[in-house]
Amino acid sequence: MNLTAAATWRQRLDSPVTSSAESMLRVVRDTVGLHSTLPGTPYLSLNARIGDFTTDDLDIEVYEHRSLVRLKVMRGTVFLLTRDLAQIAFAAIVELTLDRDRKWLRIDPGVYRRVAPVVLNALGQESLTASELRIQVHHADLSAVVALLCEEARIVRDRPARGRTSTSYRYRRWDQAFPDLDLAAYDGETATDELIRRYIASYGPVSVADVVWWTGLPAKRVWAALGRVAAELQTIDGPLAGHQWLKIGDTNYGQPLPRGRTPRVRLLPQLDPYTMGYRDRERLIDAEHEALVYDRGGNVTSVVLQDGRITGVWDLTESPTCTGRVMLFDPASAVKRQVLDLVAETGAFWFGHSIPVREYVQMVPFDQRTGVMRKPLDGATPAA
Repeated sequence: MNLTAAATWRQRLDSPVTSSAESMLRVVRDTVGLHSTLPGTPYLSLNARIGDFTTDDLDIEVYEHRSLVRLKVMRGTVFLLTRDLAQIAFAAIVELTLDRDRKWLRIDPGVYRRVAPVVLNALGQESLTASELRIQVHHADLSAVVALLCEEARIVRDRPARGRTSTSYRYRRWDQAFPDLDLAAYDGETATDELIRRYIASYGPVSVADVVWWTGLPAKRVWAALGRVAAELQTIDGPLAGHQWLKIGDTNYGQPLPRGRTPRVRLLPQLDPYTMGYRDRERLIDAEHEALVYDRGGNVTSVVLQDGRITGVWDLTESPTCTGRVMLFDPASAVKRQVLDLVAETGAFWFGHSIPVREYVQMVPFDQRTGVMRKPLDGATPAA
């Protein structure tokens, strides 16, 4: 059984689509949302799937057309979602998100009820950064209030405060940014069923453990939803020991890759939806290399993908100069030249000018260090 072929095709990793607003929205739907915790991830995820993509293409859809919505949903992670996906994911996840964040932020409910209206009034018809808000709202818990207002979808994480790589945002009232988007269109149960249905359709075949992992929902809720949509699902025996797999539709997962086919090589960023899509990662990577790619929390760094499987690590650095870096698990790989060229192309896309590319042969696994997922090849051993 070829576990990667169908998912890479559905997620546009097998054959990129032509750049257009329509194709961008289709990619976001086909991946069931783009991870947006890190500012660069959506741009690089789309660049891997859309030909002739530019950063302005995404900015126009997010900040001008408002066809994409930034929300914290699955696993407490911020995603970029189409409007229809935003309605579904928000209704399915919001109570879990708010319960988790209220406990983590430890803000007094009375304080929140008093300060939240002050923040909304300060925003009025404009967008403000956290620093600008603090000039008008003098309260120690302002950051926590802003965070909860975002999770409740009463304000929006809007444009980055200092360019597209900034992790600080300007904030805008939800009713100003999305006056016609009703996030109460679904009840929680219906939304959960539809979210799981879409995940299985885009990522299948998957195990129940995969569904629990990807949604971040309690297993009891997942099992209940699977029971409600059982008539639409097919259960098949998987190639990994002890697993049964769920799928939707009539996709044939048994077709091997054709002989003589040119390998499909893609560069995926940290937290790309494809590599974050599964709890069981044997389909994606050999066990001996997993600690070079995933940390203890299941987060993934930027990887080289060959025909749906992870075969290396790459990154971009600006220190001391803009450079692309790559380490293939097999230094003698037949696609090495293709990978090096692709790193150079991706660096030019990101930095706006050509860059050198350096090859590495050894790196420290993530189970032996922390805080380096964004720059996995820091401290790596360069090729001779």
